[in-house]
Amino acid sequence: PGIALADWFTPSEFAFLDVNDEDLGSAGFLLVPGTSTALIGAGKEGNLYVTNAADLGHEWPGNSQITQQFYTGGAVYTSPAYWNNTLYLWPIGAPLSAYSFNGSTLNTTPVSQGPTSFGGSYSGALAVSANGTTAGTGIVWVTEPAGAGGIDSPTPGILRAFQANDLTIELWNSGIN
Repeated sequence: PGIALADWFTPSEFAFLDVNDEDLGSAGFLLVPGTSTALIGAGKEGNLYVTNAADLGHEWPGNSQITQQFYTGGAVYTSPAYWNNTLYLWPIGAPLSAYSFNGSTLNTTPVSQGPTSFGGSYSGALAVSANGTTAGTGIVWVTEPAGAGGIDSPTPGILRAFQANDLTIELWNSGIN
């Protein structure tokens, strides 16, 4: 009571996604810092969506109502991270990737990718730490299951740290002795 639906977005292929359990709701959306309307998220089907938070556009054939859509290489179960005009995402079965953001869209070719693919049953949860916007100080932190466990069968995890401007450089991980 007292709450009204203001706007919504549904991918045009929602029926296919629903039948195949590849829904968009598996990962949260990120409101891009420094913008008031750029909203970015992905789902189990592996598509990344850039939408306008001020006008989500409902549902249209081919998703023509949104700003951008492209395939990330694998299913996404966690929200992306963002720092210094770069979006970080680690889909299942695909490399940890960094995409540059120009203020309205993402470059669909990653500017950096990690050396290995995440092969677990869930994609890694991401966060970035840095000394403000100072170049060369960003660290992308990723937590991931160390085994094939999941919601019903917990498994130990690994915490990894990657250099934000060159994801091929793993600075540290909790599995190091």
